[in-house]
Amino acid sequence: MKNHLVMVLLFIALVATPITAFAINENAGEGTKERSKVIFSQEEVTDLNELFERAKRGQSDLKMDTILGSKRRNIPEQTLQQISSLNENPKAKLRNSNGVEAEAEALATTQLLKTIENEEGNVVNYYVTDTFFIIEEEQLHEFAMNSYISEKDKGYSAWDSTYGIRAHSRIYYDDHSTVWQDYFLMVGVEGSWKSFDRNVTLSPNYVKMGNTGYIKGSAKYTSQQIEEWFPDSLSFSYGAPSDWEPTTGGDSIGATTRVDISGYGDNWMIVLVNNITYEDSHDWDPNNPHSYD
Repeated sequence: MKNHLVMVLLFIALVATPITAFAINENAGEGTKERSKVIFSQEEVTDLNELFERAKRGQSDLKMDTILGSKRRNIPEQTLQQISSLNENPKAKLRNSNGVEAEAEALATTQLLKTIENEEGNVVNYYVTDTFFIIEEEQLHEFAMNSYISEKDKGYSAWDSTYGIRAHSRIYYDDHSTVWQDYFLMVGVEGSWKSFDRNVTLSPNYVKMGNTGYIKGSAKYTSQQIEEWFPDSLSFSYGAPSDWEPTTGGDSIGATTRVDISGYGDNWMIVLVNNITYEDSHDWDPNNPHSYD
């Protein structure tokens, strides 16, 4: 029987982390001479408790049945069709020094911040996905003693409760849409880790962001759009390199974070994956990509 770790994922900013919104570039990847018009926008929610509650309820702008009322009426039909193909794919695991792992249950919530249309009729959607992770003190102690974690009540507490270990990441990304294909571009990642357990010490290890796949307007596949940072504090904020290009057909886009834990006579790591995957419904030939641009 797999070990389950109660965990929550939501895309990025922690209680102790200042919110740093990445600027929306309405011309990114579309040519500076093209003028665009805004066809949908909403203010970003940054309150972590509210985002945490949304994740618990399963509320997300990537889930059609939770986009209700006036918001749904204002989102263009093309964008609604694209949303139905996007999936949050958060993952997490806890591993000790002997290589014993426990899987973590993940929740996620996404906001569609803005949709624009350029002169060619192509649409760009701007998203932010928040991910949260929580492990209770009893669970960590149990894992340290027995290499096993009991599944806890899924009611969860408020995000600002002062117990356990918490990890949070947020990714900003764009969906550059054409009539036949969606291309994704990472914009930035931010987040943090925090412990309310006095028996453990947290040490940041790495933050990695990736944007692989076939480059927009080209048959070239890139696996090189990967950046890694090594933060020296328990909070971080990084922007994607300016020369990255939108891609499609890759495994996923997103970010992975790792924090190391010491305490209870052992050492562990928490790895948190915050990815978005795309279910392509188009018969797209990477050797002839221009036919769909």
